[in-house]
Amino acid sequence: MSTDIVKIDWHAKVSEFVDSGLSVGQYCKREKLNLKTFHYHRYSEQMKQKYPVKKMRGNAGPKQQIDWDSLTAKFVDSGLSYNAFCREEDLNYKRFKTARYKLKDKYPLKNPNIKGRQKTSYAHIDWDAEVARYIDSDLSIIAFCKRNQVQYKKFKEERYKLKDKYPLKDRKKTLDNTEIDWHQKVGEMVESGLSIGHYCKEQGFHLKKFGYHRYSDAMKKKYPLKKSKSQSKAVAKSAKAKTKAKQEKFIDVDVDWDHHMTRFERTGISEAEYCTMHGLNQRNFQYQLDLKQHFADNKQSKFIEAELVETPEQTDLTSMQPIEKPLKLYISSDNYIEIPSDISKTRLQDLLNVLRSV
Repeated sequence: MSTDIVKIDWHAKVSEFVDSGLSVGQYCKREKLNLKTFHYHRYSEQMKQKYPVKKMRGNAGPKQQIDWDSLTAKFVDSGLSYNAFCREEDLNYKRFKTARYKLKDKYPLKNPNIKGRQKTSYAHIDWDAEVARYIDSDLSIIAFCKRNQVQYKKFKEERYKLKDKYPLKDRKKTLDNTEIDWHQKVGEMVESGLSIGHYCKEQGFHLKKFGYHRYSDAMKKKYPLKKSKSQSKAVAKSAKAKTKAKQEKFIDVDVDWDHHMTRFERTGISEAEYCTMHGLNQRNFQYQLDLKQHFADNKQSKFIEAELVETPEQTDLTSMQPIEKPLKLYISSDNYIEIPSDISKTRLQDLLNVLRSV
């Protein structure tokens, strides 16, 4: 796709780019311009003289006026990670981290003894209270950690440390909960027409518990499962394909294939065009062509061409004794033609012409 660059006022675009303080990539992305084309015009000699290119050394450039002190103070108060803060403020990660470490005397690091990635401290978390909240919530460990923004591995480790105080749940007992009338609940779900996820969300049921009872053999017999749309579509599609295949077997039964194949060889068009033009099934037509080619290959014989030599008029044929046994002309190792000894010259000539044409 070629970009029409004739109608663009590149002087105005370059002037706007210089005033914006953006990088070439950011400006082209905002204005939906081709990067290579804009780069070519921006760094031409004429544009360089009119709009000098700034040399990037150290913190020189469009971002040298950034107040790193205020940004670092904001970063410390936010409690975000370096990546999250830079993404939110649209800052370069390396430049911000360099500036932040330069200001470490004014804004001390969380743990100066740890180098590299800073480890999160969990000393302020009351794990006893968190585990009690988790048990009362009836959520899974993953769902509870996501909701309360707690690290999964650390929470699981502390939860198993407190298993004497807060016993672990027996999965079979929880799934076979007899306090709830599951037949009634499954009947309500079937009548409501909602999916299992939506119904559990409305009624406040655990999805795995409800699914365990819904898909039991007793419930399947009482409330048969409905086929999904994708399954019904797949069944209909396969049935349609089978019907079409059966129909195609009986199409073009009364067609004169020899006539059509002869016409097709004369036309010189493709098989698809010929079949569309004459209303033929392309698969059947291709099958007939292959069949004809197969028989033509089998009929090819390897024999030496015989030349007829005219006998001189002076030769007396009546004096020659007739051959009692007929002549055998072998087409292949198993196939041969018997020629009677008294065959005439014209008939023999016609026979050889027919064999050459085949």
